[in-house]
Amino acid sequence: PVQPHTIGKARTCESCHGSDKAAGYGIAGTVGWDEPKVVDLADASGRPIPRGARAQIEAVEGLQADWSAAVDRSGRQLQTVGHHFEGSGPLSDEQRKRLDRRNVCVACHATIPDGSLAVDLLHHVAEASGRLPIERSAHERLLRGLLLSSAWLEVAGPPVLLLLLLAGGLWLRRRR
Repeated sequence: PVQPHTIGKARTCESCHGSDKAAGYGIAGTVGWDEPKVVDLADASGRPIPRGARAQIEAVEGLQADWSAAVDRSGRQLQTVGHHFEGSGPLSDEQRKRLDRRNVCVACHATIPDGSLAVDLLHHVAEASGRLPIERSAHERLLRGLLLSSAWLEVAGPPVLLLLLLAGGLWLRRRR
């Protein structure tokens, strides 16, 4: 009720659809709450690289559970949330499944550039012509165009194919 679903400019889609926190799983990450939270460049072990890095959230002694988590991955509710608003609470299993869009890029990029002959050819033509999308806006335009053309092909393809088959059949019948 406080932060309803929106497609406006308030947040990016990824800020919810790729976020454990938005799904109710919390923000703990690899550092427990009994250790200070530092958001900065870090090495492979998680230690901050800049010497002047400071904790954004101080450690809470003895607090090992993630109090920002409302549910665990199995859907078990960990704490009461939103009880002061009618109909509010943690997201349901179904809502969390629909919300999760992490790694959806793999669906397309598993075939780019050498997963299929058509995609490979299209990728090489785009690369040779300098039209390979590098920036986010160009990538979004490409995806929008691919989605629209494939949707029209899905919708219009079968009726057009049926009409062509009927016309071909009539033409063959008349030739006899």
